Amino acid sequence: MLEVESMYILHEEHVRNISKIAFSRFLKELKFKAYGAKTAMVDTINEAVNEGTLSKEQLGQFIDSEIRYGHHRLLFVKDVEKNSIAYMKSLTYEEVQRLIITKGYSLPENNFIADVHFPTGLQICELKRDEDQLTLTYARTISCNYDGVIRRETDFAFVTINFEESTFTVRIRPRGGIVDKDGSKLIKVNQNAYFYIVEDAMKKIFNGLDLIKSVHFKRSMYNIGIKLTERAEKKWRKQVEAIKDDVITISKTLSSKLPDINQEEFDLEFRLTRLLERALIQSNFEELKKKEEGKLGWVSSFVFSDNSGGKIKSSTKENGRAIELSELYYDTKDTIDKVRTFDKIWINWFGEGKRIIDTRIECTQEYYEIHFFNYILNKDELDHVLSKIRTLAQGD
Repeated sequence: MLEVESMYILHEEHVRNISKIAFSRFLKELKFKAYGAKTAMVDTINEAVNEGTLSKEQLGQFIDSEIRYGHHRLLFVKDVEKNSIAYMKSLTYEEVQRLIITKGYSLPENNFIADVHFPTGLQICELKRDEDQLTLTYARTISCNYDGVIRRETDFAFVTINFEESTFTVRIRPRGGIVDKDGSKLIKVNQNAYFYIVEDAMKKIFNGLDLIKSVHFKRSMYNIGIKLTERAEKKWRKQVEAIKDDVITISKTLSSKLPDINQEEFDLEFRLTRLLERALIQSNFEELKKKEEGKLGWVSSFVFSDNSGGKIKSSTKENGRAIELSELYYDTKDTIDKVRTFDKIWINWFGEGKRIIDTRIECTQEYYEIHFFNYILNKDELDHVLSKIRTLAQGD
């Protein structure tokens, strides 16, 4: 009796989690029909695999890329202690495998994450070791609440220990609907807890992994923010600089007529200079968001702590103005430049064409977090922004 091979059907998780745009792009690249509803595109893919015009390997590579990036746009980053990096770098691939087994975890079968669905417990489904870094991918099964419907999801965490940059990074999918059972009651679970689960697993496997708390990155965030704003303000600063003599003359005239102003407490020349810069920026606001040679993006909002521990926030969401136009920003800029730290900073980066990559960088006591708000993210955009963050974070 002939054995009939079962029909191929794309897994429900992939149908659910891969966007219509991604399916369309994939089909167009392969010269298949790439229009209509998402379900029609999935039918086209299933038919192509079953007819042999699309290989499972090609489809698998596409699915892998969509899982690996796509929705996985929340990064937790910690620095790794110098001696710890040396230890991690000294481990061979075989030694890493042995440590994983010794600590009770199974080795991945084929390093193919597209085949991983609803694992039991925390599972290592990918392991790679090259000259510059060690990468592991974890997976677990979670329950998510979709408008009252509870559904299982496979939740991945992509872990990288970069030897050159001395960083430990965990990248996950931001989710708002994770639930767990507390007796008969469903309770909401914070997705940030996944970072700590993965961090604990890594420390269990690698006893020599020593991670550094990230408070120092607040200074790096200041470097990023100030370099971006200085670039955006450069044109207007030059215009004010060109009339510096006039500003000095006016300031002296006003000071002579208002002798009660304490020049040590209130530098009239400095304040007038700032006022003119702000007036120029506000009058030409749209230019701040224009893509130009050498301009990487713009800061849209920030939060920093003053010396008393109070939180101060400025945002473009108020009256639709950029950070440079905010009264609060100008009233506190001197303080910011003295404190030289940010707790959070929102940045819009220029991508390919008209694409804007919207991000928030936040520093906590334990880690710094980079959140990409674009619903779908690709590898090139991720690498582009991370590269710019690393470059700008360095002090002068």
